[in-house]
Amino acid sequence: MKHYNDDKVDRQGESRGMQLVGGEFYCPLMPAPLITAGATHIDSRTGEDRAHALNLIQSRKDYQTKIKEYGPAGDQRRQCPALGPHATVTCYRRPQPRPSTVVDLDAPTVRTPAALPTISKPKRDTPVYPDICRGKSITVPGTVLAKWRQKYPLFTPLWQEAWSGLRSQNEGGNGNLKKSALDSIDNPQLRLPHGRVAQTLLNAVIIFVANLRAIRRFLRDQGIQPRKASAQSTATRPGEPSGPPQARPLPTEQVEPPPRE
Repeated sequence: MKHYNDDKVDRQGESRGMQLVGGEFYCPLMPAPLITAGATHIDSRTGEDRAHALNLIQSRKDYQTKIKEYGPAGDQRRQCPALGPHATVTCYRRPQPRPSTVVDLDAPTVRTPAALPTISKPKRDTPVYPDICRGKSITVPGTVLAKWRQKYPLFTPLWQEAWSGLRSQNEGGNGNLKKSALDSIDNPQLRLPHGRVAQTLLNAVIIFVANLRAIRRFLRDQGIQPRKASAQSTATRPGEPSGPPQARPLPTEQVEPPPRE
């Protein structure tokens, strides 16, 4: 789970025809307004514009490729969103007969093929369809675009819930490190050694001490008593130097095996 730079919040790449948008793989013919919804969310100035952008981001879910299986090395077997009995879109590249169904008016959440988003044929279509549009499923190796793919798609409610807590924790920790009353890591006058290596090592020590202090403060506030050190198995007399434990000598006599029954 991560936040991308502003120029990478939307389309980060592609794999076998699938578009990687916001850290998730989608249909290659997903509408352009849904692809650029991340930039629309960043550029929004009013609450209405922001809600519209989030609605577009939520609409991406219908075009998301389905994960059929996870591999041992991070591989994923994915399927076109227009395939299967639980298809989320209808596509001209996947013509399927529409059986007659009875619509229950008391269950409006049940979506029939006629109610699914339809992918229309563009004016200029490619003569050869990509792999995701031709096969029943394709396998995406774990090493493909591993830099961009993430667990929660960008700006979705699950991403916002996870990101808000993580960002608050990081920003709060950075603020404490920069406070002049605490570690004052932002003040270069308190770090006398010169050179990048010396500055880096000194900052590492300061951050380590700050984290240790935060852990002890948490244990104190929660009333958790630290564990006592275990007593040594062999006590040494006062003033007697403690040496390494002596190994027991091996038996010199040959031991006969027990008789067979």
